[in-house]
Amino acid sequence: MDDPEKSLLLRKPLNEVKHGGGIKFVKGDQGYRAMRAFLEDYARIVKDGYPDAKSLPKKEARPAQFGTDVWLKLADTPPAWGDKLLQVSVYAWDESKKDWEAEPVATSDRVVWGKGKLWQHNLTLLAARGSDRAKAWAKGKPSLPRGRYLVKVHVDADGKLKKDWKAGLGEADYAGQAEVTSAWPEGYGRMTAVDAAKVTK
Repeated sequence: MDDPEKSLLLRKPLNEVKHGGGIKFVKGDQGYRAMRAFLEDYARIVKDGYPDAKSLPKKEARPAQFGTDVWLKLADTPPAWGDKLLQVSVYAWDESKKDWEAEPVATSDRVVWGKGKLWQHNLTLLAARGSDRAKAWAKGKPSLPRGRYLVKVHVDADGKLKKDWKAGLGEADYAGQAEVTSAWPEGYGRMTAVDAAKVTK
């Protein structure tokens, strides 16, 4: 594989090559980055790019990820977010510390539907590897308990992730946050909704 970027495993989900299923991810979103990283690594393996153990990439301390059918919606999004890639990070309330947890418990990203003033997508839950939370989710069905949560929003206003798939969203892309109390029911028709007007810095 000489050029991972041109793989059909990327071009079909991007709908650059028509396949009847529409767009599955866009350049720079979480799905694209995961697939692109796999293809880049695979291409290097095929070309014998790892001649010895020292050449292997170092393991990153990333949290364990758990897919869910729990949906979050941001309604009445402002025009400035229209058709931009938006990322949410969800933080749980730590009652013992009377503060938000330091690391997000869930994340998601998708392009805002500008005409409909709407963003919605299902959540991927996150837990530190080896933690009690990760062990519980691995054994059973990953879910979020009813309670208080903080939703932080980042918007790729300049399209930098499309230009550089390895780039991340940071302080310059921070659009604000909003608190929500939810039981996080499953299903597209039962999604937790947040008024985008309440997302403030």
